[in-house]
Amino acid sequence: MKTTYLIGNGFDLNLGLQTKYSDFYKYYLALPRDSLSDYILQFRKDLEEEQLGEISKWADLELALGQYMEKFEEKDIDGILGLLNDVQDSLAEYVDLQDVHFSISEEDKKKVCKDLFYPEQYLTPREQQNLNNYKRTFSASTFETNILIFNYTKTFEKVFDYSEKELTLGSHTVANTTYSHILRTIEHIHGDTNSNMILGVNDISQICNEKIREMTKLRRAIVKPEMNLNAGTLRDDRAASLINTSDLVCIYGMSLGETDKTWWQLIANKMTTSNLRVIIFSRNAGINQRQAYLLQNEKDEMVDRLLNSAQINPKQKDLIRDRVFVCFNSNMFNAERIMHSAKKELSVLQEAI
Repeated sequence: MKTTYLIGNGFDLNLGLQTKYSDFYKYYLALPRDSLSDYILQFRKDLEEEQLGEISKWADLELALGQYMEKFEEKDIDGILGLLNDVQDSLAEYVDLQDVHFSISEEDKKKVCKDLFYPEQYLTPREQQNLNNYKRTFSASTFETNILIFNYTKTFEKVFDYSEKELTLGSHTVANTTYSHILRTIEHIHGDTNSNMILGVNDISQICNEKIREMTKLRRAIVKPEMNLNAGTLRDDRAASLINTSDLVCIYGMSLGETDKTWWQLIANKMTTSNLRVIIFSRNAGINQRQAYLLQNEKDEMVDRLLNSAQINPKQKDLIRDRVFVCFNSNMFNAERIMHSAKKELSVLQEAI
């Protein structure tokens, strides 16, 4: 049986890292402004003014950058590229601060490992029964897991001491048959802070400026699929192949946002041609646990968000929606004994700036 995880920023947040875009903005706006272009200076000013408001459109940096493009003309292309590079380089520096001092206890490593191979433990008893019955249909003696990471950090690699070689991480026995747990691949979809870092929108429709959205230089700098294509790493092809050959897909710490729509479409379309199961782990502070029907309504909305990303007719949706499980506010990948000093170092750096 093959399981593929799509891991978003919620994983790093659960491990105590300050990797929200709102955390990055505080750092970014405190950086020196000497020798910066007028484009970058204006951008920082606009961002600063926006952050002073009660509601910020910059909750999603990537989508907001696409909207910010409406300010420009074709003649501004070099200034735009300089601006995008400044944001990306600054974000990379900030992420490295968060990543470099991260460490995790051996006890918590065991918990994260168990969570990785038993995600169904956080579902309702009925859902667990459903998924376990599905797992029993597989006769292979290996449970293979692959990780597609949408973050720039290397926290997952550190947790498992992973170095581009598959790992055997335990096993379990059922009816005298032993099933090995194999961590096969960890793939960074958007690169990392050292190489091929990708920050941008899903497609040109999210560049809110018809005058410049077709410009080749801009598309190469801000449209994720084109950035991956031009990087030539084939990581997007490998990721698509993993999803298309998976029996179970788990989405953790991701909002199912528009800037990664390509992947939601791929998963939803795969469900129409296979028995693929999907588990979505998400945070929702407004969930009311007392009324079960309200909780189910929230789950239905999350399922619809996934399935509506693809062009699936209503009859097909009804047939596959019962194969999507949603779990809110679980203890999945929650490690309480994290030890890292990035927060302290960041405070010292910001004070120095």
